[in-house]
Amino acid sequence: MALPDRTTIKSSNRYQEMKKIEYINQRLTANHFSESDYTIIGSLIYSLTPDEACSFFDLSFGQDYRVRQYVLRKISSDISKSYTTTHRKLITTLLKKLSEKKFNRKESCAFSIDFILDSLPAKIRHKILKFFLTSKSSRNRDRAYKRLNAKWDKKYFELIKRAWYLYHDRYCLEIILNHFPTRFLLDNYKDILKHTQPFQTSKLFIKSVPVKEELLDELKKIDGISYCYVLVKLNKMISAVEAKRILKDNYKDDRIGLLLWSFGQMGLWDVIIEYDNKYRKNKGRRKIYAIPNN
Repeated sequence: MALPDRTTIKSSNRYQEMKKIEYINQRLTANHFSESDYTIIGSLIYSLTPDEACSFFDLSFGQDYRVRQYVLRKISSDISKSYTTTHRKLITTLLKKLSEKKFNRKESCAFSIDFILDSLPAKIRHKILKFFLTSKSSRNRDRAYKRLNAKWDKKYFELIKRAWYLYHDRYCLEIILNHFPTRFLLDNYKDILKHTQPFQTSKLFIKSVPVKEELLDELKKIDGISYCYVLVKLNKMISAVEAKRILKDNYKDDRIGLLLWSFGQMGLWDVIIEYDNKYRKNKGRRKIYAIPNN
């Protein structure tokens, strides 16, 4: 008996693949899905081969959201074991779709890429992060910022710097404050200061003041509460007289808990008592925000 040739085997495998995908698609035509339906569909998807899973991925992004997540988990798991030509083609296609001006499901497409990003080889991850960082979409840039802030790599320094000068994004600023050299903060601190929240202002000065102590005087003019907090973090003190003046100017601030904590760290007992006896009643029943844990 003659053995089947390679073409016959390939056609047979393709037929089996289509039968599986057709079965799942038929299962998805129901008007309502119960949890048990999703469990069965998810299990069927996880049983697909890597090529079948990529074939089943809906590039129009009209698929049920949970079903798409099952497919993405399956693809991500497969890539972790072996990054195949089929996977490479899928990633290339997704990136091309993100670049299409008239493609109206870009957010779903970007989410899908981001979902499987961690499972990809380092070279491909770098390509995608670079793509996100240079994107005109703030949501795509944020995807890259959050990953790089959690796991910084200095090879992205120039790309982050470029993004900061162009967009001044919030999450880009977090990377700069957490990971950039102090010299960059000093050279750009006026620009950075325009975009910081109070807690970020403190971080900026905590890193900068040890190199340029005269910046403390500027912080004192800008924000007395952040000034006191920074002093504590730098093991510096102020007099009770100066503390009382700062208290008088800031006792209505929602961050009064942080200011009192700073006074406590400095041992300024009498100033805290003055707040308790003189100013606390003026806040009425408004909440005093919790003090730091450290």
